[in-house]
Amino acid sequence: LETGPATNPYTETVGRGLRRLFETLTTRTIIPQALGNPDTNGNGIGVVLNQSYQYYQGGMIMDAIVASGTPDAVTATGVVPSGANPGIRGRTYRAIVQDMVDDHAWAQYDDVRYGGWRYSANDFPDNSACQWAAIGLIAAERSWGCTIPSWVKTANTNWLAYSQVPAGPFGYTAPGSYAWGPYASTPSGLVQMALVGL
Repeated sequence: LETGPATNPYTETVGRGLRRLFETLTTRTIIPQALGNPDTNGNGIGVVLNQSYQYYQGGMIMDAIVASGTPDAVTATGVVPSGANPGIRGRTYRAIVQDMVDDHAWAQYDDVRYGGWRYSANDFPDNSACQWAAIGLIAAERSWGCTIPSWVKTANTNWLAYSQVPAGPFGYTAPGSYAWGPYASTPSGLVQMALVGL
């Protein structure tokens, strides 16, 4: 933890890692989507990774911030506030994670039958990326009480029903579609089941 004793060399390492992590985030405007309004805190902002494969990496980043165990810590790095944009710097870790949750809701595929994630916003889903969204969203909701719109879970439940074959395994982008056999995509389905409460 970054709040560990100064005599522990990992305390400094974790602190430096978190400061660097916040430098990789940016903000963007989010608006209501076909499935609902993703902006649970009403600030009109989503927080997202400032490089490609945003939704392949975003869940891991949420999970790492939540693992800090310090929801009320304040960021010392990242995009500075400007006008109505709250930026990253000077905000609590929990506020950053809630805006990441909101951004993930905004980026979910806009068809209630296929509510998952891929590498970029609103792409047709694949279970490789969906698992990372689920891992981050679970941590945000269960550990820090962040709000996930109910329609996100409804749409993701439908995606799970679509991408699973009757025998049990989950496909990559469709039922029975396996990039490396069912051994990578099925655990992805299982963690999404944990997210939606199945």
